[in-house]
Amino acid sequence: MKHAPCALAVFFASALASNFALAEPKAGSTPRTTWNDATSYVLFYGPVVEADLAALASYDIVVVDPAAWPGSRDSRKAKIKALKDAGCFVLGYLSCFEVADWHAYKDRVEDGWKLRLDGDYWRPWGSNHAASLAEPGFRTLLGDLVKREALDYGCDGVFMDTLADLDHPKLPKDEQARQREGLARFLADLRKAHPGIRLIANWTIQDTLPVVAPYVDGVCWENFAPSSWAEKPGSPRSWMMGIRNRLAAEQAKHPFRVFTLWNVANPGKDIAQQQAQMKAISASFGFLPYCCTNDYHNVKPDKHE
Repeated sequence: MKHAPCALAVFFASALASNFALAEPKAGSTPRTTWNDATSYVLFYGPVVEADLAALASYDIVVVDPAAWPGSRDSRKAKIKALKDAGCFVLGYLSCFEVADWHAYKDRVEDGWKLRLDGDYWRPWGSNHAASLAEPGFRTLLGDLVKREALDYGCDGVFMDTLADLDHPKLPKDEQARQREGLARFLADLRKAHPGIRLIANWTIQDTLPVVAPYVDGVCWENFAPSSWAEKPGSPRSWMMGIRNRLAAEQAKHPFRVFTLWNVANPGKDIAQQQAQMKAISASFGFLPYCCTNDYHNVKPDKHE
């Protein structure tokens, strides 16, 4: 069952739905809430089987990775259609800066597109390569992936991950600026090619925020741990408030929503209380929260009540 709009929607005075034309739901489907009236979202990157659809469909916004699903392209399209017919916005996952060994398109990333620091390939996390957004060829590949791995399946848009690396302290300032310029060009081209799609940029909450703000429908603030807001010595609360104020300043110029995300790898006995705190803090700022325990890929999403 879809949820009625809550008071959070009041926080978002500008209606993004008026900016982009949305397809009307087909006869027999659940009417879709507007983007600003959505009151829940979920990330689930693992394989989606029929048994998962009911749980996913209880959320207003669903982020999935169709490339990870079993079956044919037609079967994947059918599942996405089922979620959309249930009234969901469905976004496909895409890593926009890191290229992992498990990415099916890794062999399409030319050696010259890989970012080097001091002569060596830069690997921001694990064995993942960083690919340069300053390279027109890589931007073209990303645009093709948006279409093939999200829009062609029927997704409404894309959840753009790994862009936090553009603010990585190991990346020199001049290289950060060059990558942000490439990102801005990619987003402008993407909006021109697909003006109605929904875009959420993950963890672009620092210097990359002004670059993405004019183009996206949402910014995801990952690692939104409630302990970070504690009023005690050593707490990063002041840093967190600085990010919150920066987001508010950009929202005053560009109408995007803020999504908060918290993944707990080893939940303790007080996890329910901590999740309630995270959701309460998010709601106090008008942000939309999602908490995940253990892993986005393997743990089945709970039905949103």
